Amino acid sequence: MSAAFSANALRGGSRALTLFRTRPVQRRFLSSTQFRQASKIIHFTKCSSPELDETLKTIREQLILPEYLPLEQRKKLYNRRYKDALERDPITVEIDGEVVQFGPRNLLDLPNTKKSVSKALSLMETKADFANLRPLLEGVCEQAGRALPTVLFEKIIRKAVVLDCFNTVMDCIKAPKKTHFRLNSHALVACMLYFIQRQAIMSGWDEAEIERATKRIQVILDLLESDPEHQVKQYKAQERVTLGFPLYRDPMFLAARLHMQSAFALKYGDGKDKNGLVAKYARQLVGLWPEKHGLLKLQPKAAYTHGGVRYLENRLQQFGHASLVLSSLRLAAKVVEPELSAQLKARADLVEPLVTENFPKVELQHSGSWYAETYPKLFGPGSLLDGTVKA
Repeated sequence: MSAAFSANALRGGSRALTLFRTRPVQRRFLSSTQFRQASKIIHFTKCSSPELDETLKTIREQLILPEYLPLEQRKKLYNRRYKDALERDPITVEIDGEVVQFGPRNLLDLPNTKKSVSKALSLMETKADFANLRPLLEGVCEQAGRALPTVLFEKIIRKAVVLDCFNTVMDCIKAPKKTHFRLNSHALVACMLYFIQRQAIMSGWDEAEIERATKRIQVILDLLESDPEHQVKQYKAQERVTLGFPLYRDPMFLAARLHMQSAFALKYGDGKDKNGLVAKYARQLVGLWPEKHGLLKLQPKAAYTHGGVRYLENRLQQFGHASLVLSSLRLAAKVVEPELSAQLKARADLVEPLVTENFPKVELQHSGSWYAETYPKLFGPGSLLDGTVKA
């Protein structure tokens, strides 16, 4: 086994030598070593299946708990020279009142972080299961220093929708330093806002669901603007990410807030903009959105290379996100005064082909997808836009 491989595996992340940043708790070595401070120990609650319990136990014992040891002692766990000694006298530590023993280990037996977390998410079937999300992220990402890809955070969002646990996700994004759930990519923000809106849409525009979605959207826009943790990540050190707008000013994302306000005005406000927010958000949107640019042209070409918006070239993604933006523009145009309405319609006309031209293939190839299921709620019979969009 090479020294480089061992070092990389033990390093665990960029912060391996700065292990203990959170609230200190007592940790006592019961074998021949000295007392140190450690961050609060990670625990998981009982789950709905033995397989999920075992998966979380493996993650905790193999990936998280070793990180409470100093680096030099952690190295000994995987060094064959200490195998016999550790079998006779394991490193025994009391962490936050829990006694933990560490015997000899094999680096090749370490579970793959991404696969293990993905498996745990797949096995979560109840709200009680999903309550383990935050300690899972804090343990794997912060304590163990492991990085998770954007697609895994998107999976978390989808699982939260299925289990009706979106508040748990909102709690995680409000604590990005601990959970590492950072809205630092265009694709992840788009996914988050899509599913927030979708819950209101699929409820038939229930008043309480619109209000809940509106609050969540505003929280996200505020975090994107004010929290440095939710800044767009650099994909390569030598390249600057090129996006058309800061995430909190991206018209595609601002359309989400306009969407909820417009739907509320049409369904519960007699079509009137009683609080003036539809007009306010619509003016902001058209002020940022060049009149002759379609949705895809809001981003420069470079953004599709290393700006993180290449996902919009995928037909299904393109259809799904364009559907919500189109609905937002069309609904708002029904509420605001004629001049502003015309500006919204001009932009909607450029977005509509992304919906109508993609719909036949989406319906044929992805009929059971989230995006296909949302479409009739937006534009089908009985919808607020019934008959206005012809696919």
